[in-house]
Amino acid sequence: MDTDSNKYDPNTIISAADARLASGDLDGGQLVFQSALLDWVDHARESTGGVEPLQDAIATLWLAYAHFLRKAQQYKSAFDAYEQATSCPVAGSVGRIWLDYARFAEERDKKRKAQQVYLKALVGDKDDATGGAVTDEQDRQ
Repeated sequence: MDTDSNKYDPNTIISAADARLASGDLDGGQLVFQSALLDWVDHARESTGGVEPLQDAIATLWLAYAHFLRKAQQYKSAFDAYEQATSCPVAGSVGRIWLDYARFAEERDKKRKAQQVYLKALVGDKDDATGGAVTDEQDRQ
C-alpha cells in the first residue's frame, strides 16, 4: 500500500542517497535527490489540494540535498542547491531554507552572500514587490 505519507517521506530518500555516497557514488546520490525533488514538486503543483501538504517534506528534502553536497565537500554544488531551493515554487518561501542558506554562506566566509540571502528572504529585491520571499510571519522572526 503506497500512501502519500509513505511515498513522500524525506527520510527514505535521504537514506538512499547517503547509501550511494557511502559506496562512493556521489552522482547516484545526487540523482536520487534530484529525481525525488522533481517528482514531489510536480505532484504538489498538480495536486488539487494545493502545495501545503507536501511543502514541509519538500523543504526538508532540499535542505538534506544541500547538506548531502556539503558532506561530500561539493560546496559550489551546495550553493547551487540552495539557490534552486529558494527558487522552488513549492518550498521557496519556507524560512528554514533561507536561514540554512545564509548560515552556510557565513560558514564559507561569504559574508556579502549571506547578507543578500537574509535581505532577499525578509525584504526582497528591487524586482520583488511582495516584501520578501519568506511570507510566514513566524518564519520571518
